[in-house]
Amino acid sequence: MTRVLGAFPLFLLFLALAFGARAQARFHSILNEEARVGFSSDLFLVGMEKDGRGDVGVALTGGEECSLGARCFNMTGASEGMPRIANSRLGDFRPIYVSHIVHLSTDGACQEIYSTYVPAGCGREVGEKSPSNQGAMQNSWGALEDKLYAAMSASYDERCIVDKRCPTHLIVMSTGWNNDQKSSLKRYSDWMLGVDSAIRAKGSPIVPMYVGISWPSNWAIPLASFLNKAHDADEAGGLWASVLLHRTFAKMRARYGVSYVAVGHSFGARLLASGVAGCPMVSNDCARIPPDGSPNVFIGLQAAFSTGRFSKHGIEGGPYSVAGQYNTRFVFTNSGNDRGVMAAPVQWVSMTTGYMGSLKGRRMALKDPAIFEGAYTLGGGCVQEQSAASEDGSGRVVMVDSTAYIDDHNDVFDYHTGQMIAGLISSGGRASKECGR
Repeated sequence: MTRVLGAFPLFLLFLALAFGARAQARFHSILNEEARVGFSSDLFLVGMEKDGRGDVGVALTGGEECSLGARCFNMTGASEGMPRIANSRLGDFRPIYVSHIVHLSTDGACQEIYSTYVPAGCGREVGEKSPSNQGAMQNSWGALEDKLYAAMSASYDERCIVDKRCPTHLIVMSTGWNNDQKSSLKRYSDWMLGVDSAIRAKGSPIVPMYVGISWPSNWAIPLASFLNKAHDADEAGGLWASVLLHRTFAKMRARYGVSYVAVGHSFGARLLASGVAGCPMVSNDCARIPPDGSPNVFIGLQAAFSTGRFSKHGIEGGPYSVAGQYNTRFVFTNSGNDRGVMAAPVQWVSMTTGYMGSLKGRRMALKDPAIFEGAYTLGGGCVQEQSAASEDGSGRVVMVDSTAYIDDHNDVFDYHTGQMIAGLISSGGRASKECGR
């Protein structure tokens, strides 16, 4: 028996090596074949993958210079908050990096913006990494801050001229656990269609520009996958989503006045929340209120992380506790029908926290009225406040009881969810005092 148990880790390693290459290909499938998903709007897709440190290098770290424009992560406060979590992930022997960025059009066209693969181009069989892959970790900065920004700026200008409608919001989306690139694209298509349809139905002046994140969110070893991918969400978010939100999007806001809306499901909400909270690692302008006063909006759909990340209860140390100061309003759905978040280990053992997407998490959260406020979903996707909402620039974290509309963990890609997202964009992340008025 002892020999069997001793050989088990080697068996897991064998499985990871045996299936790793095949699994990896699923995270850049857009480069190997044409997109077969229809989109109601154009989509910029940021593809992330994992590789050995010897192949892709490491992320650079430093001090205050990293928050002043240098392409490194400021680890001055690495003993607490999001820097502590990000710093713990920097030692991963298979780090996450940006491997490709493409622009997908409603007419089915796919334009490559950045890639570590050869030959270049969408819909081709990529056989190997390019020589520049040796610096892929550090090159991820330029991919996001230079190449994606340039492509988004060009698209913005073109839409203003050709469509006569300039984008008003940058909507970044991230799917959660156990999604490959194809399934993520399908789900982004569903979200986009729901939001675009709700905007048209309401005659709203909102004009979205969409960005989707594809990240390696499943693994060959099912039992170990949950914990592993929770860490990967922190890594992808704390590092590269931080750069995307606080460097790339910040430049778009400075140039065009557009705010961002982050929409994440499950571990995707964890990834994007880590990106918001990672601001001090890449910027010294986190708390600045723009001239128009409009906030960024964060929408977490059945989020798979503990309420203790905001409240500091539990063992995680509150890495998101200051994120609400970064001109961002947070809204999270909770459902009593979500067996996925109810099965998470923290739900069983913690007496003070719960997963954000669960009703236990909601109950624990609302015991902290200085941090959280309650709301619930009504017909048409309207979010109505349960108690008096705060009036400051960021607001408390809104916990939305959506049990009446969310039947399981993945029941968040329908038209009702699109209506809710569109409504929260219009309200700047505020719950309504009275729906229907």
